Amino acid sequence: MNTQLRRLAISSLIAGVTNLGFNFDSIANSAPAFSEATTSAGILSTKEETFSVSWMDFNADGKPDLWITPHGYRSSDAPKGAKFPSLYLNRGSGTFNNIISQVWPIGITGDTHGSAWGDFDNDGDPDLFVVAGAEGGHEQAPNFFFVNNQGKLREQAVALGLDYPLGRGRSPLWFDFNKDRLLDVLQLNEKRPDGRAPTALFRQTATGFKDVSASVGLNINEPSDFAQLGDLVGNHNLDLLIPTHSHYPQKLYDTTTVPFSNLTNAFPTYENVSDAVIADFNGDLHSDVFLPRNKFSHVSSIFQTNENLALAHFVTNNREVGISFKTNGNVSFDFRTAPVAEVPIDIGRSNIFIGSQGLHPAKIGFSLSPNDPSVRGIKPHTPGADPEGLYIGYDPVNKTWKALASYSKYKELYVVIETAQPVFNMASIGFAPLNLSQNDLQDVLLLYNSQTNQYVDRTQGSGLGNPILAQSVVAGDFDNDMDVDLYLIRGYKTFDLPSVLLENRGNGTFVTVPNAGGAVRRNLGFHYNALATKFITGSRLAVADYNVDGFLDLFVSNGVFRATQKTYLGSPHQLFRNVGNNNHWIELDLKGVVSNRDGIGARVLLTAGGVTQLREQGGGMHLFSQNQQRIHFGLKNNTRIDKIEIQWPSGVVQQLFNVSADQVLRVVELNA
Repeated sequence: MNTQLRRLAISSLIAGVTNLGFNFDSIANSAPAFSEATTSAGILSTKEETFSVSWMDFNADGKPDLWITPHGYRSSDAPKGAKFPSLYLNRGSGTFNNIISQVWPIGITGDTHGSAWGDFDNDGDPDLFVVAGAEGGHEQAPNFFFVNNQGKLREQAVALGLDYPLGRGRSPLWFDFNKDRLLDVLQLNEKRPDGRAPTALFRQTATGFKDVSASVGLNINEPSDFAQLGDLVGNHNLDLLIPTHSHYPQKLYDTTTVPFSNLTNAFPTYENVSDAVIADFNGDLHSDVFLPRNKFSHVSSIFQTNENLALAHFVTNNREVGISFKTNGNVSFDFRTAPVAEVPIDIGRSNIFIGSQGLHPAKIGFSLSPNDPSVRGIKPHTPGADPEGLYIGYDPVNKTWKALASYSKYKELYVVIETAQPVFNMASIGFAPLNLSQNDLQDVLLLYNSQTNQYVDRTQGSGLGNPILAQSVVAGDFDNDMDVDLYLIRGYKTFDLPSVLLENRGNGTFVTVPNAGGAVRRNLGFHYNALATKFITGSRLAVADYNVDGFLDLFVSNGVFRATQKTYLGSPHQLFRNVGNNNHWIELDLKGVVSNRDGIGARVLLTAGGVTQLREQGGGMHLFSQNQQRIHFGLKNNTRIDKIEIQWPSGVVQQLFNVSADQVLRVVELNA
């Protein structure tokens, strides 16, 4: 029996986070298991919305460090206070120390988004490219390029030609497309209202970077959030996969020729892709592709985080919708805001009508008492007509509060309801219960068919056939049993859902691990997903073996909801330590000599116990996040490796024989 996910019609009131009712097949004793280590590791949660996370070795000491960057930076003298990223240096004892104040330049301010680390100058330490959003595409805002100079980050975007101020940046991807040993960088962009500054490829030259998008035939006008590398053509070179969101299908390019060969029409394409994994799932030594998908319906809903806190998402169109509830004590009302131009505060004071007299509040964000006579009743009005706005009132007879959103045109309104005493009898008015199946899109597993040289949809029968509303996904051999597993974080437009861990049976079929193997998200609360894209949707996800014990660990960043009075923490940062088992492992640090120093573009084949496995060094990028670039293999009960073959992007093929397991092995490219 395959893993089943029962679709649930979740009511308009969701009392806490609902378990979506997974059924579980029997799982081997080696199933992945995790334990939360956030507090003991010294990683602190903030109420700044995370935009990007990365694992990298900042100080080249062999231990993965953690980068967490918020949406936008503010200098210490900014009116709203400073807003900096975090750089957690790995101290080697399972603990981290945030050293950002020691390495961060003074006066950095900007509308920053995704980031990626890469050793662009081949000096042995990682450098950081952070793309900017140009204030919603209505203004100009330069990117930031931080060159790592002996442990200090120096901003040099303008000097090196990576500022691209009109670009509505989402995330970067480092790779050496012309194989000159110098990393080039692709900047993925959202569309500007004026159509300028699309996704661009910057080639590294002797003096900096140059936009070569036109000369390589890269014409991406669709909105794109991220890109990945993988050998999807079968020529032992890593190709460029660019998922585009909403109703645009992903694109595929063979980068071995200039101009690039556009292979999109020869590859299965799907819309509403939320993230992607390129890996060999069935052990046939060909890269496969997993595409989680997620869309968002514009419908009203209510999500209740706890007995004192709820978020009402009202969607109106020439009609009135609302909620009613009971509670003893005062009620606070707050409203969504966001720090970008096209997403202002939902509502103004003049559009809020309190009590039968329709009084306006003194400010956006206010508290009301049931003992105040002025809050009683609802101001008479024609639903869905003027005067438009939010009507709030209290019925002292039934001891019931009502909040009614009434607009003649399409309007989305987000109202936070926080109470002093527990809420009960909360009910929707004018809209049906939220049915998450309206947002379901079947995730897609594409397996390579070597006989036809084509990718085939093998989702059905794989254990991945039912949609789970995934936001982001990572892959790795989490239990070191010589196959690639999946971990997914999930969510609706306004709230998070429990994570899912999928154990690979070894043949490209999967079974759900109960309780996500212990990698369970805490305090699942609400967040805001701007413009029904993946823009500020909750959490970010990245994988690394942070304690270097041979088992892959997980980091999931926080999710927040910004409102006028405060920011509500949906889910905190969480570091999940892999508990491990008795299986063996090996990890490879690739150092390019003829190739780029990071070895991006390399393919590695490892044979042990009669089984050969494939890994590709694609730089670790996926949705707004970067996994550790160190290559990891699980070895099951094998203590020795028969053969390791590294196919470097330069064309050099390097082989190692009779290698001991349970070590981090540094492999330097042969200069032949």
